[in-house]
Amino acid sequence: MVIAGAIAVVAAVVVLIVKRDWREKVVSALREAFGCLKSVLVAPGKLVRLFGGNVLTEIGWALCLAASAHAYGADLGLAQALVVNMCASVLASVIPVPGGIGVAEASLAAGMMAFGVPQSEAYAAALTHRIATFYLPPIWGWFSLRWLTRKGYL
Repeated sequence: MVIAGAIAVVAAVVVLIVKRDWREKVVSALREAFGCLKSVLVAPGKLVRLFGGNVLTEIGWALCLAASAHAYGADLGLAQALVVNMCASVLASVIPVPGGIGVAEASLAAGMMAFGVPQSEAYAAALTHRIATFYLPPIWGWFSLRWLTRKGYL
């Protein structure tokens, strides 16, 4: 894996050296990215909002997972739910399936089973969690979009 990564980096550098127009695009994009990063790092308020928002979001997802597990009689603590949810998120984003459909549910269930939740409760809680956090939000988002468009906000 490390060798493949090193080969990819070397190939990218060679391509950027040979292709002048690509190099200019990449360098300008990197300059813009580092400029944005600098603007965040010099403003502590932005940094707190960035990381604080991420932490609160993860806690919210974990609370939803723990509530889903509790609804089926399983005992899953907040720390356990955080670990399960973050690991499932990583797996769902690494495996190339749109939206992590199937992968997220399986990894959520496997993570809960690793913490002692029985299989049937784990799968039920995983599906309930994904329905509440992934499948249903586009429905009320569509109604919200229509309302905002009708009122002239968009």
